[in-house]
Amino acid sequence: MKHLQRHKAAGRLIYRRAYPADLRPHAPGTPRELIRTLGAFAIDEPGALERYKAAHAEYERTLRHELRCGVEATYVANFDN
Repeated sequence: MKHLQRHKAAGRLIYRRAYPADLRPHAPGTPRELIRTLGAFAIDEPGALERYKAAHAEYERTLRHELRCGVEATYVANFDN
């Protein structure tokens, strides 16, 4: 599975995915990446896959928000000139 890693110290699975550099300034809090623990050592443990899907959906929502804000900000900046 993409964006699935094991936490180095704890050994638990995490969802880790970087935001595109050009969109980071438009994200709330300007995060570099989304990191969410799945609370499991294996993806087939109860609830792990659901938490993976939730983290992926959160990333997609944030990315859509960044794109909307980035497009609006670019439009306003170009309109003012």
